[in-house]
Amino acid sequence: MELPKDKAQKLCDFTNISDVSAHDILDSLMNEEDIRKFTPDGECRIDPRSGLRILYSEKRAKRPHDNLPPARKKQVDPCPVCEGNTTRIIDMHPLSEGFTFINKNLFPILYPEKIHYKDFDFHNPSLTFEPGPAYGFHFLQWPSNRHEMDFENMPVEDSRIVLERLSLFEAIMLHSDIDGLASTSAYETPPHSGFSGIIKNYGHLVGGSLSHGHIQIAFTNIMPGVIADDINFRDSHNETFIQFFSRGNPENLTLEKREHFTATVPFFMKRPLQTLIYYNGGEDYFHHIPHPHLDDLADLLKKNIASVINIMKAIGREPAYNIIFHSGPGCEFYIEILPYTQETGGYEHLGLFVCQGSARSTTDMYRDTGDFQ
Repeated sequence: MELPKDKAQKLCDFTNISDVSAHDILDSLMNEEDIRKFTPDGECRIDPRSGLRILYSEKRAKRPHDNLPPARKKQVDPCPVCEGNTTRIIDMHPLSEGFTFINKNLFPILYPEKIHYKDFDFHNPSLTFEPGPAYGFHFLQWPSNRHEMDFENMPVEDSRIVLERLSLFEAIMLHSDIDGLASTSAYETPPHSGFSGIIKNYGHLVGGSLSHGHIQIAFTNIMPGVIADDINFRDSHNETFIQFFSRGNPENLTLEKREHFTATVPFFMKRPLQTLIYYNGGEDYFHHIPHPHLDDLADLLKKNIASVINIMKAIGREPAYNIIFHSGPGCEFYIEILPYTQETGGYEHLGLFVCQGSARSTTDMYRDTGDFQ
């Protein structure tokens, strides 16, 4: 299955993200009436014990959830993306076969409209325990219009193009002056406009509602909790987490070190097969990384994800994973890959993670697949 190029072109508001501004994207989003039916509550609350941010969006419960286990599927429906039943496209770029594209999320967790708390200062990112507005944008990037193609089986050159388009998009949005996206001036000079939240869910067990591979992209006034953790680490230890980690993680847990990126199993692995890929060049934001350096990231992602899928199948687990981008002030860019190899139990909610594997055994499993040498 695949989304035909001619059908995709009819869905385009724009075809090249480099030719538009953040305000053009804002206007395009606000003019799409179908998305207004599923706008989020526009509210953020904070757990006073941990600082955990909670966004509310009751309408997301109406998602069709195409990628469901067989017991919950009454029939196999065609992929809505391949059928062209999707929102307007804002970027479309050719690959060696087919194309990659970015469109708007029909069921957004964020929306660029100040729905609540009109007196709230959107430009003050400091946290309080009082309810506040959640303001921003939510998009989807599809690595390929071909249903079966994703990072684990795409040519590395195509994966690099996908990452480049994502990098350009982040740069456009975080360098904008859109009212409502908080300035990061409290954490860096010069500041960026708001925060990005880039993730990938693969499989219904970890929140993947569509089987056609995709990346979720958010831009918001709310600082993601992992960025706050990275900032707190930097301020507490006078070095970034990656500076500490690259020096302190045991060398025998390194899967592969390339010129620009390194893939490794963290010594604090919470679940079997967890990995971390970090940039060796010291940049905080994804979009600050020179595009030629993304070749290494594309190659390591391909190896890592292909290994995850193969190993999970071999051990009798349904392949499922999350990818989390750490891109923000004080981070030093890195990616976490979190396979769903073990369920969460009561002790985990108590704050005691019990991992049914060791970092050493996970490293051996990755090496045994043959993807990492």
